[in-house]
Amino acid sequence: MAVKIFSIPRNIAILSEYWQYWQYRYFIGSYWMRFYWCQHCTHNDNGRTDCPGAGSKTCTSTYDNKAETVLTYPAYITNAGKLFAAKGAKVVVSSPTPNNPWETGAFLYTPSRFTTYSSASATAIGSAAAFVDHGQYVANIFRTLGATVVDAYYPNGHTHTSPVGADTVAKAFVKGLKCGGSALSRYVKNSTGSIQGSCI
Repeated sequence: MAVKIFSIPRNIAILSEYWQYWQYRYFIGSYWMRFYWCQHCTHNDNGRTDCPGAGSKTCTSTYDNKAETVLTYPAYITNAGKLFAAKGAKVVVSSPTPNNPWETGAFLYTPSRFTTYSSASATAIGSAAAFVDHGQYVANIFRTLGATVVDAYYPNGHTHTSPVGADTVAKAFVKGLKCGGSALSRYVKNSTGSIQGSCI
C-alpha cells in the first residue's frame, strides 16, 4: 500500500498562533485526517511558552484587537491530537529537534521541557497516539558523527541544518518510528538496523 506524505511547515513562534491562523481548524476538516498525522514542533520557541506550565491553566492575550484565551503548550498538542484521533487519524507526537549540540566544541544535549510535554501529550491523547523522541534520536546520531561532521550541518547558525543535515534528521525520525512500533512504522520499507542509530 502506498502512503502519501504531506509536509505543511509553518514558521510560527508559538502554538497559539496555529489557532489564530486557523491551521488546526483547517486540517481537522481535511479528508486525509482519516490516515496519519504527525505533530512536530521542530524547535522549542526560545522559552516563550504559550501559557506557562503543563496543565489546564489559561492566559489572556490580545490578537487583532480581540481578547484571546491562550492555553499551555501541551494543551494545544493534546487537544489537537484528540480532535484528529476523533476523525480517525493515527497521531504521532514528536519531541523537538535540537540545535547544534556540538556548538561549544563539547557535546551538550539535555531534553527540554518540551520533550516532556510532548510525551505526556501523546499519553493523554490515548491509544491512537504514539510518541517519537526525535530530539534524542537526533542527538544520539550527532554524538556518534562528531563535531566536524555536525558543525558542517549548520552553515548559518546553530538552528537550521543544511540539506544533508536535514536528511540525517529525517532518518532519525524514521528510526524512532521503527523502534517505537508506531502504526505508521509498518509503511517504512527500511529495516530498523539499516537506519543509523540505536533504539532507545
